[in-house]
Amino acid sequence: APGALCVIEEAAAAPFEAGLGFSVVDERNYGETVIRFIEAA
Repeated sequence: APGALCVIEEAAAAPFEAGLGFSVVDERNYGETVIRFIEAA
């Protein structure tokens, strides 16, 4: 749904691509972990 927010937690070294129709709105690094907040367009 447009405006939906997804939270993704993964290893900071893992390759990441938000994917078609999504954009990264925030990214927080915690050592070897990264938390990304992505929003549906």
